[in-house]
Amino acid sequence: MMGFKSLRFLYRGFKAQHRDQKIEIQLLTKHLKHNQTVLDIGANKGSYLPSLSRAVSHGQVYAFEPQPSLAAYLKTICKITQLTNVTVEPFACSDISSKRTLYIPGDKETSPGASLESIVTESEYTTSVLVQSITLDEYFENKGHNIGAMKLDVEGHEFKVLQGSLNIIKKYAPLIICECEQRHQTDKTVSEIVNFVSSLHYRGFLITRKKLLPISEFDPVIHQSQVGERYWNKPDYFNNFVFFPT
Repeated sequence: MMGFKSLRFLYRGFKAQHRDQKIEIQLLTKHLKHNQTVLDIGANKGSYLPSLSRAVSHGQVYAFEPQPSLAAYLKTICKITQLTNVTVEPFACSDISSKRTLYIPGDKETSPGASLESIVTESEYTTSVLVQSITLDEYFENKGHNIGAMKLDVEGHEFKVLQGSLNIIKKYAPLIICECEQRHQTDKTVSEIVNFVSSLHYRGFLITRKKLLPISEFDPVIHQSQVGERYWNKPDYFNNFVFFPT
């Protein structure tokens, strides 16, 4: 019999599938084949995992979450809820393999805003923890996975994750869902990052509430305006992109 934590985890996945990340999950599940591998990079509390597990029912899901307590939680909850094709790894994905400082904004042990980038956060308090970073190219080298999709949510570290995944991208041409916000960037603009992915033979779109907007129509002044209090929660603020291989 499932306990409260298990039901809460499954309910979180249900909300993601039917409301919070509805379009993103639809794009992923429509693209994936049952025997493929999908990567959830920055899995956090695992809202994508139930849907991804079902989408690749004869394949594998790899969830990378560097926050130690969240990684431990995901390992336990995936076992309890019988997501047997999900592998949880407590690593931060980047462009190099090394010990790195993970910055966790807020005054709690975990945060969806945790990042390898030492960005200025909206919170007064920031915790830091030493974690192991990897490159996805090295991790999956010679493992023979048919990688069908990648979902990135790494709070400003997107470019470096992509740099560490170039062999995978060139070999498998996975669908890429990527959260990318100017407020999290330290040395790149969102436009530079999405144009970089597009240059790898991808066709990119901004995910809005009503439609997919071509990258050429993305305007950070309009779609990621940083004006006003809690601007990132405004209904016309969009931060998720999808890239289709061409």
